Amino acid sequence: MRARCLAFVVAVLLVAGAAPAAGAPPAGTGGSPERFIVVLEDGVDPQAVANEHANSHAAQIGFVYTHALKGYAAVIPNGRVPAIRADRRVRYVEPDQVATTMAQDVPYGIKKVEPTSARRPLRATVAGRWAT
Repeated sequence: MRARCLAFVVAVLLVAGAAPAAGAPPAGTGGSPERFIVVLEDGVDPQAVANEHANSHAAQIGFVYTHALKGYAAVIPNGRVPAIRADRRVRYVEPDQVATTMAQDVPYGIKKVEPTSARRPLRATVAGRWAT
């Protein structure tokens, strides 16, 4: 249950962060270089692709990701972003940005939630009475 809730929160944050602001130009189309995360297809050597993109697209590599995902973070001139996106080894390119979370508030009247057994769902007390 906890893992499912965490996965849902992460998915919502990713979707909310991926939506561009109203009226904002798409990332990678402006003039000055921006920071991007380049995610690569499985089975690709991220260090080799990052080095190649640094040489051919003037990407300034900041970090190469090799475990949770394959890819790299870099400052890339906006005019070069479409060419990097077109590389068949690239899954997608996203602007590098700060992600934030907020605390979960427990609704009024819930005192505690505890499991009763591995086979039964969680129970919660609502105004002093057990609810299942």
